[in-house]
Amino acid sequence: MEIINELYLLPDGDQYILYAPLNHTILKVNKGLVALLNKIKQGYNVPQDKTTLTALENLKKLGIINGEDRIPQDPNPNDEYLPTSVTFLPTSDCNLKCIYCYANSGTYKKYLPVHIGKAAIDFICKNAKIKGVENIQIGFLGGGEPFLAWNFVTKIYEYTKDIAERNGLTTFFTGVTNGVLPQKKVLWIREHFQFLNVSLDGLKSIHDKQRPTKNGNSSYDKVIDTISLLNEANFEYSIRSTVSDISVKSLPSIVEFFS
Repeated sequence: MEIINELYLLPDGDQYILYAPLNHTILKVNKGLVALLNKIKQGYNVPQDKTTLTALENLKKLGIINGEDRIPQDPNPNDEYLPTSVTFLPTSDCNLKCIYCYANSGTYKKYLPVHIGKAAIDFICKNAKIKGVENIQIGFLGGGEPFLAWNFVTKIYEYTKDIAERNGLTTFFTGVTNGVLPQKKVLWIREHFQFLNVSLDGLKSIHDKQRPTKNGNSSYDKVIDTISLLNEANFEYSIRSTVSDISVKSLPSIVEFFS
């Protein structure tokens, strides 16, 4: 007997959650079943009592024992690629110097031309009409800080709203930001966008250590100002945090602070 590779065990009080994602299977099991699976994995002989044999039979039916890791297949592999959403990375420029930055943002200041953005909007609007989809989604992501490319963001917004209206489409705008934005930009975003993801790494001492400005100063207060403006308008947003060796032991206090 063999156990499939993609099988995960999560503690749940006195029991466990057994999760086989590729088999679309999730079970709540006891310690006895976990011990049984460990014996099988280690190649030991298993008991032949009625309870054990019933458990083995059920695990076989579910494909957890002697099954295959079924990689999900594209249900329509021959369908033409017709996306109705687009995510832009408008710039590599940034006003922060985060210690864990994967993109070395701000070192090379590149900006996406507006005409490329317009071509992408034309593409998804055309696809939406072909597929009979009523809504298109537009996101702005880093790279760097996307709202430093303010001309690109506002031009693409205006162009999208115009072409969407002419084609009978609705729009959903979302973005990711480090939160270090002037008030007028935040006010514009909360009026025109539907969602925002704001980066905040926790308490001031942690956030400023991980996400200083380019010249090494605090960015925390500006981020809090941005979040306060979003709260005032009941604007929908999420907070994204990077957990590092600096902050991992402070997770409980970070969660309490966010709450």
